[in-house]
Amino acid sequence: MSGNMTAQCALHKHKDMFREHEEHKYELRRSQWKCNYCGKIFRTEAFLDTHFENRHSDHIPKGAEVCLADYCDLIHCDHDHPLRVKHEHNFFACKPTDVEGKRHLCEAIAQKCFPREEGPDLANMHDFFVRQFCEAHTCSPARQMFPDGKVGFLVLKALVLFQSYTALHVTNYVGFR
Repeated sequence: MSGNMTAQCALHKHKDMFREHEEHKYELRRSQWKCNYCGKIFRTEAFLDTHFENRHSDHIPKGAEVCLADYCDLIHCDHDHPLRVKHEHNFFACKPTDVEGKRHLCEAIAQKCFPREEGPDLANMHDFFVRQFCEAHTCSPARQMFPDGKVGFLVLKALVLFQSYTALHVTNYVGFR
C-alpha cells in the first residue's frame, strides 16, 4: 500500500460521487459540451451537469457518497472564500477563529488520507498536503497560497493523479516479482 491514499480518506477517488460523470464530459468547443453516455450536446457545462443528474444518476457508483466541492473551503478551490468578509472598501477581512478551525479540519483530513506513521511515502504526501492546503489557512496575505482558488483544486487533482500513478506503478512492480 506504499504511496497510496487510504481508503478511509474522504477525497479517495472511489468515494467521489461525480467522478464517473466528470469522465464522461467532453468539451467540443467553448460553448458545446457532449455527454459521452448518450451523445447529446449541450450549450453549457451546467446544462450537461443537470442532464447527468436527470438521466444518468444510475452511473454513480455504490459507496461513492462524497462531493469534492464540499471540500472547496478546505482545499481552496472556491472563488468567494467564506473565511473572508467583504467590506465596503472592497477588501477582505479574515476571521482568525474560522481560519484556525479550517486549518484543524484540513490537518485531520491530511492525517486520515495520508497517515504519517504508515511509511515514508505517505509521510511525504501528508507533508505536501499540509504545506499546499492546510498552511494556506491563515490571515497573513503573504502566506495565503491560493487567493484566487483555482490553483488549489488543480493541485488536489494532481495529488490524486499522482496517487493513482503510484498505486499502478507499485502494483506493476510487485506483479513482476
